[in-house]
Amino acid sequence: MRNLLIALSCTVTLLAGCKKEEDGPPRKFISFRLDEKIVLSEKPRALLVPANLTDNDPTNDHTSLVLSGYSYKGELITFTLHTDAPMFVPGVYSSTTAGNTMSVELNDTGLTTLVSDDEKGSLTVRILELKDSTIQASFDAVLEDLYEETPPRSVYNGFFRATMTTKQ
Repeated sequence: MRNLLIALSCTVTLLAGCKKEEDGPPRKFISFRLDEKIVLSEKPRALLVPANLTDNDPTNDHTSLVLSGYSYKGELITFTLHTDAPMFVPGVYSSTTAGNTMSVELNDTGLTTLVSDDEKGSLTVRILELKDSTIQASFDAVLEDLYEETPPRSVYNGFFRATMTTKQ
């Protein structure tokens, strides 16, 4: 009986010590490889702009998301996504749809702006999860120099997580 109590007591103590601890809220970031360089932006900002169907302006009849952040080297990373639905849903958003863009302003070789939109480069964003106001997505792209001074650059292994603020 004594051995049973000792074994039970050890098991309870061991299980209590294995409790998962919360490390706080998940990190918010943009991360990707640009050619062979890793680019990381902590705490990006995401603004959700709902569609406005109450006016006569057809340019704001879609829901938009603008996500931007600065890397540690000062590069400005910006995504703009559009959907005709009232809210974004998990799925694929491509630069073949007008308004879906990615840009990176590099400052390591002067100011070079790399873009992907419906005319230059290619962009595929896969929204993986939308929970409350948090969006998570993976992406890849081919970015072209806005002024065509440098060759196209590959973006791969991209991922972002951000908290969306809704524009009122």
